[in-house]
Amino acid sequence: MTFRVVRTNQYNQDLGLIHSTNGNHLESANEGSSIDHQLLHTANQSLNSISTHVSSLDQSYARLRYDTNITRHHTTKLCDMLKSTAEGFDIRIDVLERTLTQRMVDELAVVKSQLAVIVEDLKESGATKNGEGGSSSRPSGRGRGGSSSQGGRGKGRSDDSERFKYSKWL
Repeated sequence: MTFRVVRTNQYNQDLGLIHSTNGNHLESANEGSSIDHQLLHTANQSLNSISTHVSSLDQSYARLRYDTNITRHHTTKLCDMLKSTAEGFDIRIDVLERTLTQRMVDELAVVKSQLAVIVEDLKESGATKNGEGGSSSRPSGRGRGGSSSQGGRGKGRSDDSERFKYSKWL
């Protein structure tokens, strides 16, 4: 195939026109013009196809980057919320521990006072028993089911109603 150099300002309607790097055009001879035109057309189609694919890949990359940034943002937000919730739970656990500890101390004080009252009543009962003459028999009422309404004690049972109140545990 032979080529001839044509200046760029010269008007040429030949479809086999090829641009050179020096500003001149290379024009193929008429017998190879059809093949050159097909090659250029095929190359142009391939270039357009590649350009379309690159553009599509650019768009896909941009969408993936956007989705990644959104996901990162939401993940960070959820992490902060989780930390805040965990700190709130720690505070609540501390408050519950203090509350339960205080309740246990209060309940222990109530049990201690009730036990002190019981011990005191037992001492009074023993003193009353010993004060009645020191006989080996038990007083009628409490141990033997006698008819005494006080059950062998100096005080009536109605006075004890406030001393033995139970409190709820939780």
